[in-house]
Amino acid sequence: MPFFAFFDILILYRITILEGEIILEITKVNVYPVEKENPKLKAFAEAYIDDGLVITGIRIINGQKGLFVAMPDRKENKKEGEEGYQKHRDIVHPINSEVRKMFTDAILAKYNEVIAEKEN
Repeated sequence: MPFFAFFDILILYRITILEGEIILEITKVNVYPVEKENPKLKAFAEAYIDDGLVITGIRIINGQKGLFVAMPDRKENKKEGEEGYQKHRDIVHPINSEVRKMFTDAILAKYNEVIAEKEN
């Protein structure tokens, strides 16, 4: 069995401003459940924004408080103790709570759908 099972799921999530203008829309989410036994990493995902930009490397993690969405990151080149050191640095991430909630809701909803479909 392949390491990933591929699911292509079309969704529409929107963030709007007061006048009702759409400023960001998630138009598609792909979810790749991890087939190997891993207690923390449950799936990888990618999100398409306005049918023109894709964010890959999103992870669905089973943490101490349940599932959460981890945005793409990379290991830091600086050594521990150096100024500005962080173990991991985000490559892309939401800059406000509304957009973070939109990503989390969209990705976890589709992950739950995919898992439910696999169990049937």
